[in-house]
Amino acid sequence: MSISLHEAIGQAQTAFDSGDYRSAVETCSRIIDQYPHYTSAQRLLGQAYLEQGQPAEAESWFARLLA
Repeated sequence: MSISLHEAIGQAQTAFDSGDYRSAVETCSRIIDQYPHYTSAQRLLGQAYLEQGQPAEAESWFARLLA
């Protein structure tokens, strides 16, 4: 990733806050590919899936946070 982790999660949060859930999912997924245990990205990814009407995907990511 050519940007810092902090910048990447900031971009994902900005996308989420503006209702661009698809971009938030894509950015969080890229972050998690490189940092699989980064809980902020996992939480935001779950929230974005929930907002997209994909509760099963959201539940999967929220469950990882609790494991």
